[in-house]
Amino acid sequence: MSKVAIVKCRSYNEDDIENSLNIAFDLLSEDSQESILKRIVFENSTVLLKPNMLGGYSPEEGVNTHPNVIKVVAKLVKEAGGNAIIGDSPSFAIKGIEQVWEKSGFKNVADSLGIDIINFEKDGLMEVDVPQSTFFEKLFIAKQAFHADIIINLPKLKTHTNTILTGAIKNLLGLVPGFLKAEFHRRAHRPSQFGVALSEILSVIKPSLNIMDAIVGMEGNGPTAGKLRIINLLLVSTDPVALDAVFANLVWLNPLDIPTIYAAYQKNLGEADLKNIEIVGIPLNKIRLSNFILPKQSLLTLLPSPIVKILANLIRIRPLILEDKCSKCKLCITGCPVKAISWEKEKININYNLCIECFCCHEFCPNRAIKLKETFSTFIYFKILGLMSRIRKLWA
Repeated sequence: MSKVAIVKCRSYNEDDIENSLNIAFDLLSEDSQESILKRIVFENSTVLLKPNMLGGYSPEEGVNTHPNVIKVVAKLVKEAGGNAIIGDSPSFAIKGIEQVWEKSGFKNVADSLGIDIINFEKDGLMEVDVPQSTFFEKLFIAKQAFHADIIINLPKLKTHTNTILTGAIKNLLGLVPGFLKAEFHRRAHRPSQFGVALSEILSVIKPSLNIMDAIVGMEGNGPTAGKLRIINLLLVSTDPVALDAVFANLVWLNPLDIPTIYAAYQKNLGEADLKNIEIVGIPLNKIRLSNFILPKQSLLTLLPSPIVKILANLIRIRPLILEDKCSKCKLCITGCPVKAISWEKEKININYNLCIECFCCHEFCPNRAIKLKETFSTFIYFKILGLMSRIRKLWA
């Protein structure tokens, strides 16, 4: 049986984080004399800390894993005898990954502790075979993920316009360096397909420990343009699928409605059935988040897929350029997996005939200059589904 610890954490103060994590580690331990971290980390082991490093966002923006969470985990790893390093690969680092490290606060963490922060692109890749592959027979993964003795996965509690929620499973996409990530969207542009593609990473790389930063989360149209929400929790587990399943239930969702969780569960990569997950610490029924705002696309899970297909042309949501916010950095052009965005007549132009509605442009626009535009019929449709969702929660 998988186990997930849920603990309170009052703030991003380092002492608060350390106290909360130590409680979580003890709760997960089967030996009262040794916490789960000390069982996983051994003397002189190399421990790769894999945060959510989506881009050059300050800690206050709540997009990346908070640097103090990374710092405290690195310190605890050192105390347990291990050697921590930090590594991730932002999809679109406009002015270089060094500026992402600087603005996110990750470089300050590395400098203050005297540990390395790794550029996966420069460090090199390894080609690995994918067992029971659907989209990728082989994957190119950051070399450091295989050279490290231990991986500690540090996702952020957020929504996602494509996968509904982004958590421990999707955070592993950062092990695929740079623009190679675009191939995932190109080959698997439907959410259900994308979930399967992401599960293929988990089939070749499984973290030893997963710690979700849920002190301040994000709701709405995440993972970059949503609304921040104070939650004051940390979620910890050795099973990334179980961790994400508990996250889903925390916001009143069926875990198997989330593409990443469903795909990973189908491949037997972790536990998603809450009956088989032992929750230690705070009971779920005492902390479920009321009125948590989900991406509008998530409401489609209320209907059977055949009906969704019939209504597909009526419920379109498309990216729209906000000219007054656009800096003409052309990042969306470079990053669009199907080349649906171009530069014409001194303007960014989107070809909706090519657009697969993966919303990569919306996710990575540094100026939040891309809005998700819905038709009037879509607006009415989502209002009805929103009402259905509230009714379902009342009966839950």
